[in-house]
Amino acid sequence: MQIVFHIGAHATDEGALLRSLLQNRDALADAGVMIPGPSRYRKVLRDVMTTLRGQVANADAREVMLETLVENDNAERIVLFNDSFICIPARAIENGQLYARAAKAAWLKNIFPQDEVEFCLAIRDPGTFVPAIYQSLGDGRPDFIDFLDGADPRQFRWSDYIARLQTAVPGCPITVWCNEDTPIIWGEVLREVAGLTPDAQLDGELDLVMKLIHRQGRTRLRALLEKRPPETEAGRRRAIAAYLEKYFVEDKIEEEIDLPGWSEELMDELSEAYDEDVADIAHMPGVHLIQP
Repeated sequence: MQIVFHIGAHATDEGALLRSLLQNRDALADAGVMIPGPSRYRKVLRDVMTTLRGQVANADAREVMLETLVENDNAERIVLFNDSFICIPARAIENGQLYARAAKAAWLKNIFPQDEVEFCLAIRDPGTFVPAIYQSLGDGRPDFIDFLDGADPRQFRWSDYIARLQTAVPGCPITVWCNEDTPIIWGEVLREVAGLTPDAQLDGELDLVMKLIHRQGRTRLRALLEKRPPETEAGRRRAIAAYLEKYFVEDKIEEEIDLPGWSEELMDELSEAYDEDVADIAHMPGVHLIQP
């Protein structure tokens, strides 16, 4: 059995990946891919993790989980979602790191010791990720300076987090993509997570880009892809990127950030470091980076 854990990151797709795959739930089930609703397994999985505390599950514990997850006999791949598999949002920044509790991935893997376990996650420019995480904590959140707990955001590297994941779950494939790229690469993200071939067609491949462009652009893009579909995935991406550039609705992703010390100069510095970090991730053995 293939077990895929989507582990966030927080403040990336906000559940869009799960929703898009659930649109295709019946077709995926026919292909042996299970997308169980989170309410079916999150409590059971949490209870098993708490009981085992990282120890390798015996056959009985594994079977309990599989009975909860599997709905038909032809299941070959199960995709599980929880942005907080590794930690809750309030602990996404600890000890000067992004996701200092990366070792928790081993707790997930050890529930399914006989199976092929994979991990996948979206990453995001720390210049917007950190404020988004902080704002998500709501009215009871600490002072922003206390939240950072002395961390220097200039030192945040997703590649460090991914390397710690690899140490925790050696040999497990890890698929990564940038949240900023998702409108263009959404179709490939869906197929990769579901374990489908590049030519597989899924509903919802245009869900994200359609939210970002004017009505006229939506109509024209759909017409193009239906009447004169590009022959390659690269051609499809170029078409989507062109329409996104031409018909982009400016106010769709505007973010106003008003936090102590969070200046435009700092955000520019973080974005430059993020670009370099993504380039490093692209060359990490055992990591598949989905790029435009």
